[in-house]
Amino acid sequence: MQATIRATYRAFTIAVMLGAFCWNASLSAQGHNVLILLADDLGVDQVSCYAEGSNPAPTNNIDALAARGVLFRNAWSCETCSPSRMTIMLGRHTFRDEVGEWIRYQSNNWTGPGSMVAADWTLPDVLDHAGSGYAHGAFGKWHMSQWAQGTAHPDQVGGWGVFKGAMESPKPSFFNWPYVVNGVATTNTTYATTQHVDDAIAFVQSQPGGQPWVCYLAFTAPHSPFHAPPPHLHTQNLAGLSVPGAATSPGNIPFYKAAIEAMDNEIGRLFATLGTTVMADTNVIFLGDNGTPIGLSEAPFDPARGKTTPYEEGLGIPFIIAGPAVAGVPREESRLVSTVDVFATALDMAGVLAGVPSFNVVDGISLMPYLQSATSPTLRDYIFSDRWRGDQWPDPITDPSGFGRASIRNDRYKLIDRNNTTNDEFYDLQQDPFEQNNLRGSLNAQEQQAYNYLKSTSDSLRVAPEQVFPYGSNNCIGSNGVMPTTSISGSPDIGAVYSVVLHNAASNCIAIRVDGTSELEEGGIPLPLDLTVIGAGPGCLLEHSSLQMLVAGVTSPAGSSSSSVLVPNNPALVGFGLYHSYAVFGDQTPGATFPVVMSNATAILIGG
Repeated sequence: MQATIRATYRAFTIAVMLGAFCWNASLSAQGHNVLILLADDLGVDQVSCYAEGSNPAPTNNIDALAARGVLFRNAWSCETCSPSRMTIMLGRHTFRDEVGEWIRYQSNNWTGPGSMVAADWTLPDVLDHAGSGYAHGAFGKWHMSQWAQGTAHPDQVGGWGVFKGAMESPKPSFFNWPYVVNGVATTNTTYATTQHVDDAIAFVQSQPGGQPWVCYLAFTAPHSPFHAPPPHLHTQNLAGLSVPGAATSPGNIPFYKAAIEAMDNEIGRLFATLGTTVMADTNVIFLGDNGTPIGLSEAPFDPARGKTTPYEEGLGIPFIIAGPAVAGVPREESRLVSTVDVFATALDMAGVLAGVPSFNVVDGISLMPYLQSATSPTLRDYIFSDRWRGDQWPDPITDPSGFGRASIRNDRYKLIDRNNTTNDEFYDLQQDPFEQNNLRGSLNAQEQQAYNYLKSTSDSLRVAPEQVFPYGSNNCIGSNGVMPTTSISGSPDIGAVYSVVLHNAASNCIAIRVDGTSELEEGGIPLPLDLTVIGAGPGCLLEHSSLQMLVAGVTSPAGSSSSSVLVPNNPALVGFGLYHSYAVFGDQTPGATFPVVMSNATAILIGG
């Protein structure tokens, strides 16, 4: 019997390898360039085209972008910068990576545990994994790692092909700041906003003709330290003014506006230098990382409710998309969007959204349907954001400091879900856009229904992370008229043992467990592989790579089999994924010429 099993294993392996050479398909579908422009501490009150603030800074180039694109009226970020940047880079809510607050770096005293880690699937990671052919570079502010993780973090962990910029905000000034180029830090005395644009231009211009690219340009402006930009970049009257000592002082407003105008003018220089031909082939995503800082917003906004607060002035951001992916412009879009949507949207623009591994939870959605049609179906009915300082899963909102909170809204109502529920806040944003009337203590029937929905949705998000993900389109029917399936028994955690269980197979057949690390390619051969090329039945697919094919045994009279996996007790494995399926040899789809039937595939995420 063992000789038969070994022969079967070899026959299947050889057949799959030979069949792969006959299969020629590709996930990669190169699209247009993608340029992500992220402003640091810019609320809607300070962007002229939003017409929400009484005296916004001049933003002629951002306004011109909106005039050829879609302006999103109800866009949210996180309350502070690092979490928002993580949502953009990973497409996930911040509690999944324990980043509920701005991350500790050299010049601040935050001690929270979270940051981007090697197991995270970043935007450039997916571009490379999917074989997109896109070049990618990141420029400007990083601030998604802790000081101890080093200056090579954007390249080695973030996955960017090139990084030039600042690990945090420019310190001590925009004219004297630590400048990192691919992990090497020096001192730079060029105005930071200008340097970031220079680097982005150099990256784009260095790409050979026809090479698509994704450029992430994260400005350090108009974040503090407040300053007077070079005179040619702004029109603010700063004569005789000095920067106040307190960051929240209204005396900073002229300098804040000057930094916004300087950034806007440098965006104009970026567009002009790249030229009309390149820009016509480039989708531009412009947004902020949080609202205007406390003390700097102007009427009708409340200066006490900006950045770091859960109110609309802290969460609401400018969010504009223009380019060849957008139709029917200019127009406004009132449906709910978030920074968490940038990840999926950018990958969709590059044609490789399907390259995200099945075990990687993505909370964001691609906004492409909204960009292509104002009447497309609505894709979500809520947006979510949270802020917290704990490090305990599964519910960071209950961190020991009592600080945690989550914000969630639908198209009308908003809940601020605080650690202490007696302090929850509930608003009707249609009637009360500046959140002056907390309805929590006196809800009518409609309001109570909305409150219950938002509260239950917020609670359902913050649950223990999934670890098992059935996926794929395999529909390989065996001689018993059904497709074999796999399930996971036990928890795939480090130091633990779990089992991969086969169900619904034909009895007395050889079960070969197939383990893999990719659902996109096998030794350069694109997946899934249609096994009809080796004589299997229609719908029979190899859904993932075959890093290991383990002979599990012979199926029982009930058509089942099981084999165990021991996960090494290595914390570095947490967050990594593995794929499992079964090849049932000795069974075949009626009419097939090769005796193999494939089960569905299952991805697992290794936990701690």
